[in-house]
Amino acid sequence: MVAEPVTMGPPIQLDSNGKEYTVGCVVRVALPLKAFQVQRKGRGSFDPETKAFVPRPEDVTERNQLCLELPPGLLGVVKRVYDTEELGPNFAVHVKFTPGENVDSDGYDTPVPFLMHFDNHELEVVE
Repeated sequence: MVAEPVTMGPPIQLDSNGKEYTVGCVVRVALPLKAFQVQRKGRGSFDPETKAFVPRPEDVTERNQLCLELPPGLLGVVKRVYDTEELGPNFAVHVKFTPGENVDSDGYDTPVPFLMHFDNHELEVVE
């Protein structure tokens, strides 16, 4: 009897609830984060009461303020899940946020489209 080689696929990435990240699944930001790679008009934060976007004043120059503050509950779509053994990225889940898409009862809607890499513990799978 000849043993057949076992082929294993790339390791799967799971959120804190044990749900797998897959391309196309909707995810929710799980904790407050900052996105620095957004367009200038997307820099700002969200009002916690109204959930409305509040842009930063144009005269702000501090590096830690030149960002979009992501609130827990903001929804996006997974565009790629990296194989951490093959590529070794620090943030293996690549997510796209698009205005007007995936807005739920939390009511947060991103002001500009952008892509961002996340670590597993920073997101939760919704669908």
